[in-house]
Amino acid sequence: MPKIQAVSLAKAASVKIKPSASSLKVAKAVRVKAGVKKRIPGRTKPVRRTPIQRATLAINAKFNEQGGAKGWLRKATTEVRQCPDKIGYFRHHAGGSIYYSPSTGAHAVKGAIRKLWSEQGWERGDLGYPTTDEERGRNADGEGRYSVFQGGAVFWKSEYGAIQLDGPIWSKYRDTGAEVGPLGFPKQAERGTPDRRGRFVHFEFGSIYYTAQTGACEVHGSIRGYWASKGWERNPKLGYPLSDELIPDRALGWKSPLNFNIARAAFVTNAVKLSSAGSSGVGKVGVATFANKKKLTLNPALVKKKVPANMLVAKPIVQPKAVLDAIAGQDSENRYSDFENGVLFWNRKTRQVSELSPWLRTSRGTSLRFSGVQMANKVRAELSKKLKLPSCTLTSVVFKRVSSYSFDGAGVRNRKHEFEVNYRGSTLVAGKYKPADLTLRVWAVVSWNPIHRSIDLALTHFGYRKRPAKMKGMSDTRVSVGRRLDPLLWQRFVIASVPAKDRSRNVAVLSVKTLNNGMVQLYREP
Repeated sequence: MPKIQAVSLAKAASVKIKPSASSLKVAKAVRVKAGVKKRIPGRTKPVRRTPIQRATLAINAKFNEQGGAKGWLRKATTEVRQCPDKIGYFRHHAGGSIYYSPSTGAHAVKGAIRKLWSEQGWERGDLGYPTTDEERGRNADGEGRYSVFQGGAVFWKSEYGAIQLDGPIWSKYRDTGAEVGPLGFPKQAERGTPDRRGRFVHFEFGSIYYTAQTGACEVHGSIRGYWASKGWERNPKLGYPLSDELIPDRALGWKSPLNFNIARAAFVTNAVKLSSAGSSGVGKVGVATFANKKKLTLNPALVKKKVPANMLVAKPIVQPKAVLDAIAGQDSENRYSDFENGVLFWNRKTRQVSELSPWLRTSRGTSLRFSGVQMANKVRAELSKKLKLPSCTLTSVVFKRVSSYSFDGAGVRNRKHEFEVNYRGSTLVAGKYKPADLTLRVWAVVSWNPIHRSIDLALTHFGYRKRPAKMKGMSDTRVSVGRRLDPLLWQRFVIASVPAKDRSRNVAVLSVKTLNNGMVQLYREP
């Protein structure tokens, strides 16, 4: 290349040419399409750490948070190691351990709680990984210790040692406020009941009993003392508890005192919140906080009857403000607990516990007690109007038996009645129609409707005891019956209406239950 040309090229290279806006857009589009990210001056490239490096950083941070080598953990006795499940990591120290998993973070465990956790299989056991460090008890004097895990918690107090809680009993204990609730610290590990049907844990001031049919319920104070004196769950007149201790209420039937006077802590998930709007006429929002060891002080205006009904009953029920205002008044000071076969009532004035008798009839003569046969007659009257099968006649509805209670995750469903329903029709045999029976098995459940103040019955499901494939007017009996009976399921119809007042006395309905013999009974506040 000639020398002159080389010099001209060098000069051209030294000339700064300002690119146009269009050329910059084209260049940026090319970089984006090629996956090239724009480098920002001063920003370092992010460091990609391995899982064990991330775990080590978290464990070291927790170690320093707890005071380092001069804290209670003291020196490490192992390096950071992977757990057998290949999810988490741990490091043992002379005074305890630190466990880490990506979903729970790093938490320290020690002493008797660590020992019990290790005996249960560490993170491989029912408890899983820790989700908190070991914490001081949240009661007023700060007694005891606890650690919460993925699958439960371990509580420790010098009098009782370390005790593991998990499953439904742990959930109920947590929801009642744990050690700062009415129960206090656990005194024993979970045990089975003598009838092998339930599980229970005794606490300092109460107990929690659980069965698959009733769920977990707490019982404490004088009601628990009376129940214990009568044989606990072995007493056939009472059986297992169906509810926690409740407050009678004229508007809803009952509400829970735990919504108002139990302190809530960080790991308790259902702290009380009162809605700022709605048909129930609630004022400002209030969140429960600590006041003292036993009681929680709230703004009196927020503790009145005008609270959302879905905070007070197992399933959401919207009470119109007009309904609440019509029966507004002073809240009851009494308490009660519902059981499988009865109701225990505590009267604040007398300080006595009694077994309530059912309310048989109103002052105007309305019956509020029904036998299995009477329930069958009411079902027959309803089916004769709403379930008409072609060329068939309803001949009988017979009460057969009742089921057990059932827990659906939100509350306890009443025992169900089973009825045998028979329709008489005809079927074609050798070219001639001959009489034939279509027999159904129908189940129904009784419930209390606080909005309309009525005892309601609803058909829940059905099956067949005897079913001809074809009958006159029905080419397929299964299809024909299903089309007519399916829409009737879970439609409530009224068995009896209950007045808001009787003989000038307000009526608070506490329970409507079906007994083992099929009898339906209503209990009210005395």
